[in-house]
Amino acid sequence: MDHLYRLIAQHWHLTQAQYTQLHLVTSVLLGPLLGVLLVIFLLLRRRKSEASTTE
Repeated sequence: MDHLYRLIAQHWHLTQAQYTQLHLVTSVLLGPLLGVLLVIFLLLRRRKSEASTTE
């Protein structure tokens, strides 16, 4: 992931302070976002399996 941060920083010509802010924002937002997506995925999967067993 750090490699991706460096590529973005180089492409957007970010300063060290902006790079640090980018790193903090993505680490704070990425974890909960992935957690929510995983819960949604698991709930949809469960509903699909329940629907297939009742038919």
